[in-house]
Amino acid sequence: MGQKFTQAADIYSFGVIMTEISTGKRAFDGVPFNIKLSLKICKEDERPEFGDGTPDCYVKLAKRCMDSDPNERPTATIICSKIVHWLDEMKQKDDNEIKKQFLKADKIIPKVESSIHP
Repeated sequence: MGQKFTQAADIYSFGVIMTEISTGKRAFDGVPFNIKLSLKICKEDERPEFGDGTPDCYVKLAKRCMDSDPNERPTATIICSKIVHWLDEMKQKDDNEIKKQFLKADKIIPKVESSIHP
C-alpha cells in the first residue's frame, strides 16, 4: 500500500487480462473479491485460471506477467515482440507448433461475451 504504480503493475494487470481472454470470464469468476482473495493473491501466489486448450506459450507469458516479483515480469517491449512472433508464426503456411496450438485453442476456448459489470 502507498507504493507508486509502475510499469510492472501494468504488466501484472495485462497478465490478468490474458487469463480473462483465455477463459472468456473475469479473473477469479465466482470468487468474492474480498480480503481473503487479496491475501491469497499476495501471500500464496494465487492466480486466475486459464481456459482449457490455451496455448503453452500464451500461458507461460501470462504467468511471467503475473510473477510475484515485479523485477521478473517482462517489459512491454518483450511482450510486444512475443505477440508479434506469434502473429508471424500464424501467417506461415506450414503447421508449426505455435500455429497448431492457437488454431486448436480457437476451437476449444469459449468466445468472450460482452456484458456490463455492475
